[in-house]
Amino acid sequence: MGEIRHVRVVDAPAEVVFDLVTRPARLPDWDPLFVEVRDETPILDRIGAGFLGVMRFGGRRVDLRWEVDDIVAGRLLVLAGRCPDGTRARRSLVVTPAGTRSSVGIVFESELALKLAPSDADRALVAAAIDRDVRLALDHLAQLLIGEVPLVGAS
Repeated sequence: MGEIRHVRVVDAPAEVVFDLVTRPARLPDWDPLFVEVRDETPILDRIGAGFLGVMRFGGRRVDLRWEVDDIVAGRLLVLAGRCPDGTRARRSLVVTPAGTRSSVGIVFESELALKLAPSDADRALVAAAIDRDVRLALDHLAQLLIGEVPLVGAS
């Protein structure tokens, strides 16, 4: 499986970050890979909780069934994804507290570039698009969290 890793510091405490990223209905708000989420567990707080993600990879729509494979409350969320044809993906989200800020990392492992692209050149383009979208997901998450964190002293 190909692997993509990105990390970003966000201006939100770890608890706020983790609360947002464990709500599958919010995924399309911040992750450009997710076009739509269906059949979701309202919160991904236990092994086996999951959802159907309608995703876009390299311009193609792909349905993946995602389930929590590992979780450490407030710190780690690992999702295992599977397409109807058995193609696998794995997505780990690590949140590290740093006072009122947090470091958020996403590791995305996938066989999808092999499935979606017939040639090496096409696979490289699909992999680059996935890499870009994982990086954008962290940027969008940081922006969305600005609205989720209450201002100190605000009434």
